[in-house]
Amino acid sequence: MSTPFPLGRKQFHDPRSRAYVAPAAGSLRSVIHTPPPLAKRLDQGQTSSCEGNGSAHVLGTKPLHIPRSRYLTEADALKIYEIATHNDPWPEWYPDTDEGTSNTGAGTACVKLGYIEKFTHCFGTEHVLHSLVEAPLLAGVPWSNDMFATDAEGFVEPTGGWAGGHAFGLFGLNVRDEYVWALNSWRSWGLRGLQLFKISFSNLDILVREGGEFTRFHVTPSQPKLPDM
Repeated sequence: MSTPFPLGRKQFHDPRSRAYVAPAAGSLRSVIHTPPPLAKRLDQGQTSSCEGNGSAHVLGTKPLHIPRSRYLTEADALKIYEIATHNDPWPEWYPDTDEGTSNTGAGTACVKLGYIEKFTHCFGTEHVLHSLVEAPLLAGVPWSNDMFATDAEGFVEPTGGWAGGHAFGLFGLNVRDEYVWALNSWRSWGLRGLQLFKISFSNLDILVREGGEFTRFHVTPSQPKLPDM
């Protein structure tokens, strides 16, 4: 089925992930982790590379982004996607086949490329929120037909039937008004065309219960910086 924008997340809940639990803050508080500036935000075009693009956006978000290092490019995102397709449970590989991949595939690719030391997983909505307090997350969720457009305030609603799966970065949360901030990889989309959107806590819970995956990347201060370009 054709969609207004490309998707590309495949659901894969590896039981081994239970051994790698993401750290989480002890209490909720509102926070914004600074995402990449507008000029460095990526556009997946017509490819199903949202897992690669979402990963690149997360790695470009503070505190994961190392000061004075370069932001990952679309070519880097496609390399993450390509390697991910070789490390997921499906036989198709990009670029021969462009059918998407999983959070676990993307995380494994980022380790192999040396971008991160490891990745861990969130289990349940409260865990997602408490982990998001400390660091940005890669979200891989079911995507509904009504989520292709935001409302005037930037919110998406998981209604209208499921269209497929999509991946993107989560970079903040508002505790008082109960929503999270997200960054998409579709150019000139979302709130004021800035690729930003919001998900209410209640709708986030729906996405979690429908099989959403939320992954935290871990970098270390000793990792080499990406050179300025």
